[in-house]
Amino acid sequence: MGLQGVLNLGKNSLAQNQVALQTIAHNIANAGVEGYSRQEAIAVNTPPTQHAFGFLGSGVRVDTIRQAADRFLNGQIVSIKAEFAAFRARSEAMRLAETFLNEGASGTGISSALTRFFQAAEALSARPEGAPERTDFLNAAANLARVFNTTASSLQDLRVQADRDIVRGIAEVNDLAGRMADLNGRIQVAEAGGNTANDLRDERQRVLERMSELSGVTAIEDNEGSFLVIAGRSFPIVQKGEASSLKAVDNADNVVGTVPPVALKQVNFESQGGELTDITARISEGQIGGLLQFRDGTVGRLLDDLNNLAAT
Repeated sequence: MGLQGVLNLGKNSLAQNQVALQTIAHNIANAGVEGYSRQEAIAVNTPPTQHAFGFLGSGVRVDTIRQAADRFLNGQIVSIKAEFAAFRARSEAMRLAETFLNEGASGTGISSALTRFFQAAEALSARPEGAPERTDFLNAAANLARVFNTTASSLQDLRVQADRDIVRGIAEVNDLAGRMADLNGRIQVAEAGGNTANDLRDERQRVLERMSELSGVTAIEDNEGSFLVIAGRSFPIVQKGEASSLKAVDNADNVVGTVPPVALKQVNFESQGGELTDITARISEGQIGGLLQFRDGTVGRLLDDLNNLAAT
């Protein structure tokens, strides 16, 4: 190896170390970025040259920038976030419902109203001819009816609020689906030369996790590096660089008896051809899934229990 070869070897070594330092600096700069995956410059030796005395090494080069990410673990994170988001949405909604069902410090809840009603009824039965007892009983009955109606109205309002949150969630899912489709295309172009678009993949993973938090989507990566994103367990909302959407549509069979009445939304999958399919019952995870369960299940049971109590 001549002087030129020695200089080239040194140059390549410096270049490799420079890339390694830049990668470390990139890791440090992004240490506080949520969803960032650490990167590592992978060095390999360059092909040796053959001489009469044997093979002589020619130095080192950077083979690739490897991302410290595990696809299986990323998939588990997506799934767990969907489950947790559904639980959190139901829990927060239930806390609001409890504020209308609990007695509170003022003692103006259903339990107190029932107690006063039965006390007034007992007093009236002991002295049915008494005018004060009759007045107290009528007032207690009117108060009990008012408390029942107020509580039922408040629970219905919670259904309407949950419905509005569902609509907002659907809008965000559609926005994220568009971003996911764009990232699929950019990653496919960036990786056409054989390298991995690490930062774009991190961004796409963050988008996927947020989509899952909202609606419990799942994703499958194809051989070209694109995500096929599935909503409602079987409906492709993102395919390569194309995005479909979810659509909130009034459900005439699910109406809240407020004034005026409000038709709650069903979640439809809208294909790229414009065909609508009701997938409300298929969304059980994510924030939207949790809100649907609260709106159509939990509150409905609470109202049934309230009606049964009022009828006894």
